Amino acid sequence: MTNALPKFPDENDTELPSAWFEDFLKESGALLEEQPRESRVDALIPTPLAQQMETDFVSFSRAPGADALFASGSIVWERALDVALAQGTRARWHLWRPIKKTFTVNDVERDTSLVGRVKDFKAKQVYTPLALCHFHLCYISDDKREETLHVMIHPALDRGLPADPYRAAVVSQTNELDLPEETVPPAAGVYATAVRTALMEAEPRREFHRARENRRCERESARVRGFFVGAEQDLAKRLARPGLLEEKKQALTNKIRALQLEKTKKLTDVREKHRLTVQIQLVNVGVVYTPQIRGDLILESRGVSLPVTLYWDPFFNQVLLPSCPQCHGLSTRMGACPKQRRLVCAEDLNL
Repeated sequence: MTNALPKFPDENDTELPSAWFEDFLKESGALLEEQPRESRVDALIPTPLAQQMETDFVSFSRAPGADALFASGSIVWERALDVALAQGTRARWHLWRPIKKTFTVNDVERDTSLVGRVKDFKAKQVYTPLALCHFHLCYISDDKREETLHVMIHPALDRGLPADPYRAAVVSQTNELDLPEETVPPAAGVYATAVRTALMEAEPRREFHRARENRRCERESARVRGFFVGAEQDLAKRLARPGLLEEKKQALTNKIRALQLEKTKKLTDVREKHRLTVQIQLVNVGVVYTPQIRGDLILESRGVSLPVTLYWDPFFNQVLLPSCPQCHGLSTRMGACPKQRRLVCAEDLNL
C-alpha cells in the first residue's frame, strides 16, 4: 500500500468519484482492464486491499451518475473511503520555508492583547504538525447536494487555519530543515476541532441552501393553501344556502373540518420535505509539518501565573493564539481565568 494521500475531488473539481476511485485502485496496486464497448473498467484488487474491502473484483463505469457504486451508502464506496482514511493518517509532508526572524516579546505585544504581565519568554524553532482534513458534506432536503471541504487544523492551539497560505509552499517528504518535530496530539481532540471548523467554514453554503429551500417551501405552501382555500370557500357557500336540512349541514361541516385537517397535513409534509439536513463525514487526513517558532511564557493575570504557549507562523507573519476553550472563538485579547486556570477570551472574562 502506498502512503500517498488519495486526491479526493472537491467542489471546484470536474473530477468524478469514478476517477478518484480509479486513481485509488492504481495507487493500491490493483490490475485494471478497460472494457471500451461497455464504457466500464474491471479491477482485480490485490490481496491486502481485498481483505479490507471484502472483495477482490470491482467493475465500474466512468460515466457521470451512471454507477450505483458511487451512490451514498454503497458498501464498496464506503469501504474504499475507510481505507483511504487509514492511508491518509500515515501521510506526511514537510513545508520548506526557512525562518529568517526572531520571535520576541515585542511580537507578542504587537499581534496580541494578552491581559496581564508576560514573563520568562522563551522561543524555539520547531516543525509543528498540522492536520489537513478532507470532509464530505451532504445537504439533504427533497434533493441532495454534495461537496468536499478541506480544513487545516493546528492541534496544539485547538484551532483552524486558512489553508490558502500553505498551498504555494515547497513540499518535501523529509525534514530538510532539520528542526525538532513536535508530537501529533490524540486524534479525538483533532477530530472535534476539525468538525467544528468545517461546519463554521461551510456556514455560508449552508445558509445559501437553507434560504433556497425556504423559498421553495413558501412557493409550494402557497399553492397548497390556494387549492384548499378555494375548496373551503365552495363548501362554505353551500353551507350558507337557506333551507338546508340539518343532516346536510352536518355533512358539509364535517367535510370542511376534514379539508382543514388535510390542509394542515399537506403543509406539514411540505415543510418536512424542504427541511434541510447537513451530514458531514471525514474522508481522510494528512499530517503537514510546518516550520514555526514556539513561544513559551508565563502570564501573570488576576492573581494567577499561567503557562501559555504561542506560535509565530512565517506564512502568516503573525503570532497565533489558541482558541477560547469556552466559546471556541478566535480572539487576540485573552486572559487567565482564575477558577479554570486556563487562557480564555476577554469576552468570557467580562473584561
